[in-house]
Amino acid sequence: MKSSMKAVLFSLAAVAAVAVTGCGSSGGGTGAVPTSTATSSNSPSAASSQAADLYAANCADCHGALAVSTKKGITLARLQNAIASNRGGMGFLSALSAADQQTIVNGLSPAVATPTPTPTPTPAPTPGVDGAALYAANCAGCHGALATSAKKGATAAQIQVRMYTTPYASQILTPAEVQAIATALAVAPPTATPPTTPPTTPPTTTPPPVTAVDGASLYAANCAGCHGALAASAKKGATAAQIQVRMSTTPYSTRTLTAAEVQAVAAALAATPPTTTTPPPPTTPPPTTAACGSCHSIPPATGKHDFHINSEGLACATCHGSGYSTTTVNAATHNNGVKNMATTIGWNATSRSCSNSCHGSKRW
Repeated sequence: MKSSMKAVLFSLAAVAAVAVTGCGSSGGGTGAVPTSTATSSNSPSAASSQAADLYAANCADCHGALAVSTKKGITLARLQNAIASNRGGMGFLSALSAADQQTIVNGLSPAVATPTPTPTPTPAPTPGVDGAALYAANCAGCHGALATSAKKGATAAQIQVRMYTTPYASQILTPAEVQAIATALAVAPPTATPPTTPPTTPPTTTPPPVTAVDGASLYAANCAGCHGALAASAKKGATAAQIQVRMSTTPYSTRTLTAAEVQAVAAALAATPPTTTTPPPPTTPPPTTAACGSCHSIPPATGKHDFHINSEGLACATCHGSGYSTTTVNAATHNNGVKNMATTIGWNATSRSCSNSCHGSKRW
């Protein structure tokens, strides 16, 4: 009797084990892994149907419908690596058999004619769910303000995939909230370009009229005493630059003329008609030649003149060459705006120094 009872119980246990092994739960993306129960077939349509069923149950929630899946072309090795590393929470697919995993890969192959599923309409966001506010609270910190977000156009499926990975896995959003964010990103207006303000053209200011400078009057007041009347001046043709150089030396340095006034004097000298070569009538006294000392003191009160002449007893000709003394000048080189020096003193105009038998190199 006992032997018969044991045999019955053993048979019931075997039947129960077979029944449990053949069962599988439905659903996908949440750990439920339905397996294929269809009879193996070499028919492409049968293989495609099995792949569509397995993909829809296990993959579509994250990667979109099979026809538009982001995982088209995946290989079995890549799928198994993702399952083994639990990438994006895919470890639950380890419950699928190798044959079912291969069927999904075959269905994702571009060479397989995948049946186009009936498109599922995108559910409208739950009334009261503010996608813009959800974006600001959960996304703007990394992706910028909604209006200029780098994620504009992202779909709910794409956002859901990213929600499985670090650092997004710590954020909890319902499908309705994810859809609301996707809707907000879809309608975000483009960044407004600020209007270009044309540059303001400053009003044109009319310069005040320039008062004419009378060069002839300036010459008469500042130059004629030494150089004679303008019409017979020995300085005809002098340029403004030459006059400016002379204005920096004694005795001219006591006079103050602006650059415009110097230019006016030069213009007057240039416009003066040439002096006639006809000698003046005998009754006309010759022009008075300025006496030595009328333009500068003797010796001049500049540099080392006093030391050389009064202390050392040197003659003017020692440094300035033949024709110069306290009472005579060399007309060819006197008052020509150039410092004429005798070659024997070794004068260097650049370093303003002398090098001769008196004292070697000595800066003036």
